Amino acid sequence: SVFSSKSRLKTSQKMEQNGSPRPLPSSETEPDKPVAGSWRSIEGLVRCSANYTPLTPISFLDRAAKVYADRTAAVYEPPSGSTVRLTWRETRQRCLQLASALRCQIQL
Repeated sequence: SVFSSKSRLKTSQKMEQNGSPRPLPSSETEPDKPVAGSWRSIEGLVRCSANYTPLTPISFLDRAAKVYADRTAAVYEPPSGSTVRLTWRETRQRCLQLASALRCQIQL
């Protein structure tokens, strides 16, 4: 590389002496703590549709059915012994059918 680690260290020390902001602390020193300004921190962001969407059961199922459509979502082993496997697409469809039946039952 063009710059050695020694010259980078000197540059960062000069920046600190000149009153420039110190480099952000490394996430290696505290891996579980998000560093302000890093991609893991949302500090200072205004909530909008671009960076915040509340997770609801329906939005969870919609996304799972879209992204993981044919992957196994649930495995049911009834006492009869025949195993039933549902994909995320099937799980979403069954949940929507159940919601519709409940809505009709209580006449909403």
